[in-house]
Amino acid sequence: MVFNRTYLAGLALLALASTAARAGDILDPAAFASSGVLDLTSGAYVIDTSGGAGGAPILTGPSVAITGSTFAQGGAFDSTIGVLDFSNVTIGAGVTITVTGANPLALLSRGSEVLSGQILANGGGGAPNVGATAGAGGAGAGAGGAGGPAYYYPGAAGGGPGGGPVTGAGLSEDSFGAGGGYGGAGGSPFFAPLTVSPTYGDLATSLLAGSGGSGAGGNFFDPAGAGGGGGGGALEFAATLGVQTAASTFISANGGAGATEQQIVGYTGGGGSGGGIIFAAPSVSVTGYGDIVAEGGFSGGGGGRILFLTGAGGLTDSGIPVTTVAGLGGTAQVAAALYGADGTIDIGLLPTTSGGVPEPAAWSVVLLGLAVVGHSLRRRQRANAC
Repeated sequence: MVFNRTYLAGLALLALASTAARAGDILDPAAFASSGVLDLTSGAYVIDTSGGAGGAPILTGPSVAITGSTFAQGGAFDSTIGVLDFSNVTIGAGVTITVTGANPLALLSRGSEVLSGQILANGGGGAPNVGATAGAGGAGAGAGGAGGPAYYYPGAAGGGPGGGPVTGAGLSEDSFGAGGGYGGAGGSPFFAPLTVSPTYGDLATSLLAGSGGSGAGGNFFDPAGAGGGGGGGALEFAATLGVQTAASTFISANGGAGATEQQIVGYTGGGGSGGGIIFAAPSVSVTGYGDIVAEGGFSGGGGGRILFLTGAGGLTDSGIPVTTVAGLGGTAQVAAALYGADGTIDIGLLPTTSGGVPEPAAWSVVLLGLAVVGHSLRRRQRANAC
């Protein structure tokens, strides 16, 4: 299924302009030291966005060890971006890259990027009744909250600006964890209102990851509450010439699932929110029925954010599923309910300099008018046939 778009009327253009370099601008590949050509054909690789010397990102895998640099975008959350810069990027269909670490990732190319493999920056799922373990966040994301360690101990809040709040304890219905929020609010079956974890951020100004869901409270039947899921990570793909996907592409920044307690009541931890994904190039081609997803985790995780910035007419969409839907509810009592809110998908115009992607000092983001202002995804992939 292709984009399901909700358009807001209006002819005015929304400009987010800057005359000087500022934190959160889309990064210019020419502003960082290049590591040459990246051409991966097969195998499993890991990018730890903060695991290299001085907290720099490092790419490791078969016969590969490449250390990048960092960019200080500022702010209280995800203040540093891990940057890997190349002259050209090819990620083959047989490649899987798992992205972890404390920072978001920017994968930059001074030429083109062909992304045919799997790039995964998902949050981890919470664990049930085993020391109240929470799920780790994806790259740059907030972790899930731990479940209550014993009877009548509340579950902990999820990490990040949209982390699920502290839960209740005992046999009260607010012992269920709440999902994390980001592009869409996180939710819980019994909090009032049902969507309780806030949205935040704007990918046009800051590359931010998702937030974790809170843990479930401990109760008489389930002494150790279930853990919350971690938020989805943050990924930026920026190229001077273009970015292209394929039928085999799977780029994912999903929130982790909240765990379900395994005893009688079955309270769940909250799901992590979806993360953030940016594509920025004069030409972006998303074709061939691959997937680009930033979905909320099971049990109330809010959807994430996806942003496409291209030249005029530069976005080619040929059937690829691009989704930021919310996480489903997670208990036997209310299994059909949808607690989190869907996230957003935005399309913007990328003003270019002679070098393609603009330098940070000259950067501005202009969201398109009638067909694109306020453009966002509002569909439930699970409820619609492709």
